[in-house]
Amino acid sequence: MAVSPDIEIKVSAAGVAVKLEKLAKKAGVSVGFLADDQMRLWLNDIMKQAAPPTLAKGRKAIKADIGRLFVPIDNATFLMDWKEEAVARGGDIYRTTKRGKKKVSAEKLKAASLARMARIHRRNRRQKDGRVKLRNRDRQEAFNGKFLVPKTMFNKYLTSTYKKVGFLKSRFGKAAIHYAARTRGGTPAYKNWIKKHIPGGSFSGKITAGTGFIRSTNDATFAAKQMLSKAWWFKTERKRQRDLTRGGFKRMSDLTRRFNSR
Repeated sequence: MAVSPDIEIKVSAAGVAVKLEKLAKKAGVSVGFLADDQMRLWLNDIMKQAAPPTLAKGRKAIKADIGRLFVPIDNATFLMDWKEEAVARGGDIYRTTKRGKKKVSAEKLKAASLARMARIHRRNRRQKDGRVKLRNRDRQEAFNGKFLVPKTMFNKYLTSTYKKVGFLKSRFGKAAIHYAARTRGGTPAYKNWIKKHIPGGSFSGKITAGTGFIRSTNDATFAAKQMLSKAWWFKTERKRQRDLTRGGFKRMSDLTRRFNSR
């Protein structure tokens, strides 16, 4: 079992042929059926491990990230006045604060549309996990160098981004449902905040004894970096390897029942 850089999960007959064939023979099922079943189980392992663990934690992370980039201003008139002043001055303006005069750059006054907020958010997300972690912020600027937006627009962008929670998890969902159906493993039960993003991802290939593989992919933007995290990738892989090695009585009975009922 292995994963490629573009986040393709593979259950390879060539890579784990001995374990697959040994367990398949013991349970009286085909190697192909057992490989499909391993893919079903592994996909669900990974979907559980992928961030976020809950909807509430996903929303909390989003709110924190957006708050690192934007400041909601209660009175939109302030923003208009500041923009007009910036234009009149031909550049930046300065506001008096408790710590003295702080610059409000003309650039930080431009973020007044949802589309531009989305571009700024996307530009500042880390490649490895999609989170916003800013360094070397200009502390000489007012509002710590954040972009200023009307509070109503801030809330609209926050609400629209909340709707994307669960996208990363969901992108293996289509494949998980497919392999669950092939092996009569029961339709996976996903929370609504994950389910709504399915179908997603893709799968292809056919397993045969001793050769070939089956593949499932995740097409989310930050999937490859986040899902290659050693901390839990090997955890899920070891779990699958143990399942192939041990094959307890209950597991054998379940495999045999489902294989014979297809």
